[in-house]
Amino acid sequence: MHEQRRQAYLQAMGINHYVPRFVLPNALASPRCETFVADMSAMVVESVAAQEPQTAPPSPASPAARAPKIEVEFAAKKPVPPRPVKDEVITEPRFTAELVLSDLGILFIASGNLSGAQKRLVANIAQAYSTFALEGRDPALQAGRFQWPVSQGRSLPRGEAAAKDALSANVLARSERQKLNKIVIFGDTLQPYLDEAMLTTEGLKIIKSASLEELMSDGNAKAALWQALRTAAQS
Repeated sequence: MHEQRRQAYLQAMGINHYVPRFVLPNALASPRCETFVADMSAMVVESVAAQEPQTAPPSPASPAARAPKIEVEFAAKKPVPPRPVKDEVITEPRFTAELVLSDLGILFIASGNLSGAQKRLVANIAQAYSTFALEGRDPALQAGRFQWPVSQGRSLPRGEAAAKDALSANVLARSERQKLNKIVIFGDTLQPYLDEAMLTTEGLKIIKSASLEELMSDGNAKAALWQALRTAAQS
């Protein structure tokens, strides 16, 4: 069928959109179809344009961003010099020890210079012990003295440790010469300066007593000392 006549038949039947299955060579394109394709192309272009994000105009730079950058060089911290170490202050003890030796195997140690009454008390204690343990042997008391510091010379050791070593060595030397095996310490003033562990290791028994002043006024303190001496004599 001729193309113009076919288009006329189609329009008469009310068929406006018709795409032939087979198109003959050199056939005219349907004007209705061309219009439809053109409309679809325009719709696709408009849809793509709507979906593309709109590029916002660049915002003006802030004043801080426009300001020139100023580089500041921080000075390196200087190392803090170490504080000078102060010389250690050594407290120098000062004391006098009365050392009363005897032929009873006992060394009596008291702090300070003994008065006449205190010397008689020590003699009475020694005599009572001799009567109880050694059949009344003569105590043969001999007084000695140890004073700290020994010398003012700065080259010698100082401090409590040095005083302890010196007094302990002096007591040990006297005990070895007199063959003593017991030490009676009156009061607690001199106890920090006696190395009890060392003296005990050397075979000396240490008996701690109240001070001579307390013994002269307190019968209970005197009884406690007497009990300790009796126990030491029987051991």
